[in-house]
Amino acid sequence: ASPGSADLHLLLGHCLKTVGRQKEAAESYQTAAAARPSFGDAYWSLANLKIYPFSQDEIARMRAEEAAPAAQSVDRYHLCFALGKAFEDLNDYAESWRFYERGNALKRIESRYHPEITEANTRKQIEVCTSQFFAARTSFGVPDPDAIFILGLPRSGSTLIEQILASHSQVEGTQELSDVQGIVLEMKEHQSDLDDPRYPGVLAKLAPEEFRRMGERYMTDTRAYRGDEPFFIDKMPNNFRHIGLIHLMMPNAKII
Repeated sequence: ASPGSADLHLLLGHCLKTVGRQKEAAESYQTAAAARPSFGDAYWSLANLKIYPFSQDEIARMRAEEAAPAAQSVDRYHLCFALGKAFEDLNDYAESWRFYERGNALKRIESRYHPEITEANTRKQIEVCTSQFFAARTSFGVPDPDAIFILGLPRSGSTLIEQILASHSQVEGTQELSDVQGIVLEMKEHQSDLDDPRYPGVLAKLAPEEFRRMGERYMTDTRAYRGDEPFFIDKMPNNFRHIGLIHLMMPNAKII
């Protein structure tokens, strides 16, 4: 219906890639690039197939589009990443690194992530959440032992651990749930200093009934994702930022 839509051909390529039809996926990405020559994501998607060899003509075209004064930032950094992969495959590592570095710099300008906030938050959580801190709060939260949290950085093997555990007849894998983040966002509405790197310090201020209420909410809201197994897995990796809160809400939950 829309043969000239570069975006639709890109999405079709993603679908084909997902089901393992790599050759057809590459053809869809090529069609998307032909429909919109400056479409950086189409070229990056070709590179991200990991098996696509760029021709010299395609490399020349990408370099010209990336250098064009009118190029959009999103297209430019995708083109840089694709060129980085293209030159890496040609063993031209100096040129490859130049484009990877340029692409990352362009992408970083658009990012709102500030690592120093996460670093300060983590340091503060280590300072606040000591064994003595939890020993003084043994009556907090709900007693339910159902939840198993798998935490860590993305790409660190959390899915494999979930699959291993979920193969047990008493454990259900529910994938990545956003319920803890939802509770944190609700806390932010009532705690003006929660965006501050000192956020873990707020845990020392809340009353016991608050943690019980949040624990009950978590158990109730996640029931929709569960079957009849007595245990379930929440593998949202970024919950590592909220380990202290999780333990206060559900002291009998497992944290991996």
